[in-house]
Amino acid sequence: MGMASGVPDEGAENVELISMWVNSAARGQGVGDHLIQAVERWAVESGAMTLRLSVMPDNRKATALYERHGFTDTGEPGDLLPDGMGRERVMAKSLAAV
Repeated sequence: MGMASGVPDEGAENVELISMWVNSAARGQGVGDHLIQAVERWAVESGAMTLRLSVMPDNRKATALYERHGFTDTGEPGDLLPDGMGRERVMAKSLAAV
């Protein structure tokens, strides 16, 4: 139905949510919510203070999902897109109150 990974940074203060994917037949059924929550729980148990991610700037559905889970835009430049002009959108969520 879907998959996601969490990767700690070098200091383990931040965890990055990466490679999240939900099968198109399962979208809209809460799979993405469960994946985010699972990575978030693991990040908290690992002692992380922040959960971060990058998303394509035109992926409105994914951005809306992340915003529902408390992620906000960091304003940081993300990785360069294949067009050589645009950049991924970097979002983060504090885990201090979780």
